[in-house]
Amino acid sequence: MKKVILLALTLCLLLCVVCAAAGESEKEDLGDFVVGETSKLTGAFFTSMWGDNTSDIDVRHLLHGYSPIYWEVQPGFLPDSQIVHNLSVSDREDGGKLYIIEVYNDLSYSDGSPITAADYAFSYMLGASPVIAEIGGASDVVPYIAGYDAYHDGETNVFAGVRIFDAYTFGVDIDSAYLPFFYDLAYLVTYPYPISVIAPGCEVVDDGEGAYIRNIDPAITEPIFTAELLRKTILDPDEGYLSHPPVVSGPYTLTSYDAESGEARFNINPYFVGNWHGVVPTIDNVVLRPVLPETMMEELKNGDVQLLNKVVAAQNITEGMSLMATGEVMSENYPRLGLGFIHYTCDNGVFTSQDVRQAVAYLIDTPELTREFTAGFGIPSYGYYGVGQWMYQALMGTLNDYILQSEEDAVKWEELAAEFSTLNTYDVDLGQAKRLLVKDGWTLNEDGKDYEEGSDTVRYKLVDGHLTPLTIRWGKLEGSFAAETLHEMITQPFADAGIQLEVDVLKYEDLMDYFYRTHEYKYDMLYLATNFISWFDPVPVFSIYEEHIGITNMTGYRDEELFALALDMRRTAPGDLYEYERKWVTFQKDFNEKLPLLPIYTNVYFDFHTPLLTGYYPNVEMSFPVALLSAAYGQGQGVTGDAIEDDIIMAD
Repeated sequence: MKKVILLALTLCLLLCVVCAAAGESEKEDLGDFVVGETSKLTGAFFTSMWGDNTSDIDVRHLLHGYSPIYWEVQPGFLPDSQIVHNLSVSDREDGGKLYIIEVYNDLSYSDGSPITAADYAFSYMLGASPVIAEIGGASDVVPYIAGYDAYHDGETNVFAGVRIFDAYTFGVDIDSAYLPFFYDLAYLVTYPYPISVIAPGCEVVDDGEGAYIRNIDPAITEPIFTAELLRKTILDPDEGYLSHPPVVSGPYTLTSYDAESGEARFNINPYFVGNWHGVVPTIDNVVLRPVLPETMMEELKNGDVQLLNKVVAAQNITEGMSLMATGEVMSENYPRLGLGFIHYTCDNGVFTSQDVRQAVAYLIDTPELTREFTAGFGIPSYGYYGVGQWMYQALMGTLNDYILQSEEDAVKWEELAAEFSTLNTYDVDLGQAKRLLVKDGWTLNEDGKDYEEGSDTVRYKLVDGHLTPLTIRWGKLEGSFAAETLHEMITQPFADAGIQLEVDVLKYEDLMDYFYRTHEYKYDMLYLATNFISWFDPVPVFSIYEEHIGITNMTGYRDEELFALALDMRRTAPGDLYEYERKWVTFQKDFNEKLPLLPIYTNVYFDFHTPLLTGYYPNVEMSFPVALLSAAYGQGQGVTGDAIEDDIIMAD
């Protein structure tokens, strides 16, 4: 049945794809190129240490570049030949691996200053620094590097696993405890950051025992690299590198950002040498700003917006297709790496109970909600996955040419697909929801007597000796069609089950503050969506360690078995696709039972754009910031899909 659904979804994609033809018109100034997104920017344009808003991630791809490693094919990483002159790896006696990366000597930041090995070393050191933790950042982003604990805990200022061998050669020593790792080269994904801007007066050096940060002027005896300095250089709301980075390494530079409106403006970085295909941007004066679902198609039609990115809602897709029929707009679509879901707070309130989490799942008609919201361009999700992930596509048979080597392989993968198909779909079942609530002790009324169907409206139970109502508090996003659809759908079933639903309407910024736990606990659930990165590693998201709660683990759910399954998946030998897939299915089954969050849908993204945009080919791995590099606006000179494909073949 799932294969039939996927086939139908694929046919819909094929029918709806409209290819932009390159014209021969002369270049002309068409003004700003405005990209509209429904998620408002929060200003976290520098690393994931202060959040991972989807639109902020897009800005990071515009501003920061030159990672030595990039994701090219599913599932695999490759060295970027534009950046890496040489890459070698050696096994250490303790089981670790030392990677040595030599980068080319002609790379520059947007101000023309050179990018060296020290810049890459500084990126790793900053991400692990205890100083970052002091100013509220997630400073545990590189725990896999040898010597991390001692450096991160402040026992030493030397990061033993980060090495600088010469001006353009650095090393990364991977701790044996983090090996094997299925996505091994992902450990080398990093971006150079200018220490002269973030920590002026400081430099990164290596005396042979590992990298460390010191004052440039030896006459200054007190360390310059302090929390006080970084609060100014990174977090200042008007000038800090987090929201207003003045010197960057990516294809674009940030010329302005308005936090109140959520609008950011970008110009081409003239020093950018190109992405992994050697492609540099031609579209200047790019503007990214939030758009409202009810008006965004009209804005595109009128020319106020040139590109709508990641369109999901049914009414917008339907309206966009109508405009396509008249030739007023064009469209590209691609499967999503992520999913929409209900975020449970699992370490406080009613959702600490698995029975309550499952009961709510039985009260929500996820297939109907998916149809209402995605107009048929999505399917219900019953685990922690998206239709764009290679693991899902492999089970659906769309990667057979890549993963199957023999008839025996085909049988094994079919068996995995059959096992995956046994995930509980939590079909609407009021009776089962009530049984789970009774099992969890919600059997009393407001007077402490037995709850009676038909006369009592809210279930109660004794919690630490106190009569407590079964109340679910929801922080609902203001103006969200998906949230409104969900609200209409669950109001009556919740009441029928004896659940009291309390709803507060939140602005986007406030909702994100509750999600990232910068506000004290108030809401049991939020309705959100997320996108995974190319290398799927749920270990940080379901970490059982206290220091990760509110940093990478936002639900507060801690389960040793689920965490162990995630770790086991991570430790699969690189290249063993079947073994990784087997562990992925096992993880999904455990997740499906415990429901630390409630999956709702996974879908296809639509990018609607002006016909003047040509050569624009986004896909599951290449959203608008990357696809835009190969495109042209009003010039008819965008890089064609065939050209990109040929380049991939040559790179292989």
